[in-house]
Parts: sequence; structure tokens; C-alpha cells
Amino acid sequence: MLFVMVIWLFLIGILSIEFAIESPKEFLVLKYNWKEKRTTNTIKKVLVDSMSPDFLRLTNVPLPDQQQFSNYTAYSLDSGNRESYFRCTTVEQSASGAAIFKGVVWINRIPRIEKKYMTLKTVELPLLQKGNSTVVTIGDSHFIWRDARSLRKELSLKNDNIKFVGSFKDSYGFPHEAKVFDSSKDLLARIDGIPDAATYIFFFGAHDKNKDIKEVETQICTIFEKTIERNPQSRLVAITLPPAPNPKVEAHNLRFNRSLENCASKSGVSIIDLHHLFDDERGYLRNDGVHLNQYGNNLLVRELLKVL
Repeated sequence: MLFVMVIWLFLIGILSIEFAIESPKEFLVLKYNWKEKRTTNTIKKVLVDSMSPDFLRLTNVPLPDQQQFSNYTAYSLDSGNRESYFRCTTVEQSASGAAIFKGVVWINRIPRIEKKYMTLKTVELPLLQKGNSTVVTIGDSHFIWRDARSLRKELSLKNDNIKFVGSFKDSYGFPHEAKVFDSSKDLLARIDGIPDAATYIFFFGAHDKNKDIKEVETQICTIFEKTIERNPQSRLVAITLPPAPNPKVEAHNLRFNRSLENCASKSGVSIIDLHHLFDDERGYLRNDGVHLNQYGNNLLVRELLKVL
């Protein structure tokens, strides 16, 4: 009996050590600094009107004198005996007293609606980024819309040495420099304000359709040149647009990719050629025929890990 207990305790010890080592890589909840969590605003007696894994609509929310919600912070729904923390991609507030959170990511648990009224809290919940290799992801909807929201999270879970930087935050709280509708012209206009990093990763072009390709190429080249001039020791990586089933989209993607590759060759920028890599793949795009789905983003994560 004693022998069995010793073996049992030994196995528990081994599993505990393994959990302590591996859990930060597998459990997102442990990626946050809960000791430094701070509540910045509290709204009592809100009503949960509708809820799903990625959507939340609250009513009975008083209209503020100024902007009350932001997609750059975290939130908590408190039922009185348990709190469910979440972040979101966008948040809107209507004149009828409804707060609508889209692209919701539940950090610790999806709440059980145990009470009719709940308390909504705005929370500062810092990420634990212990890596030393700074990375900034720059681009458009390819880096932050729908399935792309989880790209930085997946990279961080698989490579602890990465530390993301940027002016904005995604649904998980990871910093970035992407705006949904940014074109090459838009990126060029704000490239000087993008933080310094050891690695710059560019993925854009979806919103350069129907524009003069010569002007677009000039803008791409200038983006690379300005970034290198300011950070000559940094590494730049550019991602080509993937193959598209729609002939018009595919024609644009091919034109844009040629310009991207021309500028990259002049500036010494590394290329991750998704268009070539996905030639033999199927089912990597969302129904819009433009953006990568979860499978496509997983393949992109695999390629980025080789670079990072």
C-alpha cells in the first residue's frame, strides 16, 4: 500500500511539474498578468440580451457623457459569485442603451447567466510577454479580421521569445499595427509612427484594388525604404497575397505580388510567398475568397515560425 502511495505521489509531482512548464504555452488565461489587473469602470445592473462564443449584446447600459467603451481594453461580466473576462474586436453603443461587443474572445470562461442582472467592468489586464525578440505585424484586414485575430496568439503560444509591439491591440490583447481598410497609401502615411522592432512583418494589399499599380508599387517601395532607413539592423518580412478563386481578385493579387516582390528585391526584404505555397492547398480561404480562414492562418503561422 505504501509503495502504491509513493508511486501515486511521484506521478502527481511529475504531472504538476509538466503542467507548470507547459501550461503557459497551451492556456491563454495564463498569458495575462492577473496580479496587475485593475478595474477602471463599473456599470451595475446590465442585462444580457444575447450572447454567443464571439458576440455579446448588453442592454440597460446608461449612455455616457463621453466614449465609455474601447476595443483596446478588457471587460468582465460579474454575476456576483464568478467573473467572466473577455476582450473584443469592436464595440458599439446605441442610443437605446445597448452595448454590442463583436469578435468576442472569452479569456477564462463563457459566463452562465445565473442572475438577471450582472455587473459590467472595464478592466486593465496586461499581457505577460516575456520574450526579448520584438515583432510588429503591419497591414490591413489580413492581420486582424475574423480568423486572423488569433495569429499573434498562436505565434506567442508556440514561441515564447516573441514580444509583439504596436499601437493597437487585437482581440487577445496582443499589440499590432494593422487597420482593417488600410491601403498602401494609408500605411505609408503612418509608417513613421510605427514602433521600433527587431522584426517587421507586412501583410497588406487587399484594399489596393482598382488603383494605379505604379503608384501602389512606389508606395510599397517607400514603406520598405523608410522602415530600413530608420531601423537598418531590423529584419523585414513581406507576405504575398494568396491565390484567389475569383478571376478579378486573382488578377489583382498577381499584380500586387509582382510589385511587392520588386520592392522587396530592391530593399533586401524577405518574402513569404503564400501564393506559391498555397498552389497545392485547398480550403484555405474564407467564403469571401479574399481572407485566410483558420486553416490558412495555421499554415501562415507555420511559415512565420520558420522566420521567427
